[in-house]
Amino acid sequence: MLRKPPLIGIPDDNPFANDRLQRKKAVETLAALIENAETPFVIGVTGAWGTGKTTFVRMLKAVLQKRGRLCIHFNAWEDDFADDPLVGLIETTDTAISGMTLTTGAKETLGRVKARAKTLLREIGPLALRIATRGALSGEDVKHYAEIISSSGDEIAEAASKYAEEALERHRKAKETVVGLKNELEELVKQISVAEPGTKGPVVFVIDELDRCRPTFAIQLLERVKHIFNAEGLVFVLAIDRDQLCKSIQAVYGRGFDATGYLRRFIDLGYRLEALKIGEFVVSIWDQMGLDQVCQRHDEIEGGKQSFSEVFCPVAEAFGKSLREVEQTLTQVNVIVRTLERANWARLLELGAVAALRLSVPSLLQEFVAGRKSANDVLEALKARPLGQEWLEKMDSVTFEALLVTSSRVEGECRKKIAALEVPATTGSHEAQKAHRQAELLKWIKTLQSFQTQSGMNHVAHHLKLFELAKGFSTVE
Repeated sequence: MLRKPPLIGIPDDNPFANDRLQRKKAVETLAALIENAETPFVIGVTGAWGTGKTTFVRMLKAVLQKRGRLCIHFNAWEDDFADDPLVGLIETTDTAISGMTLTTGAKETLGRVKARAKTLLREIGPLALRIATRGALSGEDVKHYAEIISSSGDEIAEAASKYAEEALERHRKAKETVVGLKNELEELVKQISVAEPGTKGPVVFVIDELDRCRPTFAIQLLERVKHIFNAEGLVFVLAIDRDQLCKSIQAVYGRGFDATGYLRRFIDLGYRLEALKIGEFVVSIWDQMGLDQVCQRHDEIEGGKQSFSEVFCPVAEAFGKSLREVEQTLTQVNVIVRTLERANWARLLELGAVAALRLSVPSLLQEFVAGRKSANDVLEALKARPLGQEWLEKMDSVTFEALLVTSSRVEGECRKKIAALEVPATTGSHEAQKAHRQAELLKWIKTLQSFQTQSGMNHVAHHLKLFELAKGFSTVE
């Protein structure tokens, strides 16, 4: 069954059960910093797309909860439809706390927090609208100024003065409400620690998917965290793609705006996740897509993930492909694997090679399939890349080279290669290593020849056609 890749499971009793990227030490270090932070405090967990930010902060949340901390998870993107992120933050807080054992005083304080938040939403509504329109006038502004323009000189002065007084009064009330809300939040944190046995401070908000939100919502959320939830006893952990969030900020304030400096106003400490290697990423996505289970439908497939990865990953890495490009290719691989009527480990090997070459050198692959380029031409293109040259010198690349040779449509290339490999190598340590590789390459060429003879088709050309059929599928338009 075709399915959306599920979130990686994070068991409450064993947060690192599925820690494929070995981030336990980093998570525990950050958890210790949070437990000893002088509040209020904001931490930014930053990383590019595909670095595992969501899994990282979910493991962090599970660790902190296991240690007795109250953690509140807020998926910003799921609340992106709201006019103001304060609505979602208060609602999420209410849901998380209402399920706890609270004293009468704590319940009353929670009620006052919600009441003040509602008041504040009424008071800051016009300000939020100005942000959403990049500073343009609100409907109320237009009405006021239309009345002013149609008035006499004295009436204009009086109307302008009245409007200024109203704006100042709204601002004063909003500031008073913010101070009151922060005080109530601080009191609520203290009461929770007393009311719920085993619960320790600080209360931690984990905010994820912020960089996926519409720009105005993302900016409003940062502002709400800094100015409203900047209360003693609270720690915020923001999982963000800094580069993407900076683009969102500049979309509102202009390209020349110092978005990086703007972000520094909100984040007290940053922790950057290292980019994943393609091999790690492919294994993670393959597992999330459930492709091993699909491969098990075919009796002749064992180690499908390994067969695919051992040729796909080195080629994609050699050509410097991004994780986003790799993910799009794997989406198409997912469609192809699920629609294969028959498959074996050789088909997965071929699929991996075609996927990598189509992603990295699509024109060269087309020329190769058409018989206008040789297997040697493809290998030379790979050798021109430092990582490619290094890989082709290893035994790991033998299956890839054998596949190219057996699939070549250049007259006599496969036959000549076999003849050259059957010539005994000279003696010596280096020559012995070379001879071993030659023997392995010859063995794999004959093995793959046997598979192609049985099927009666050129599998590289066949898989390229499958990719052409699947190219319309993607996770992002």
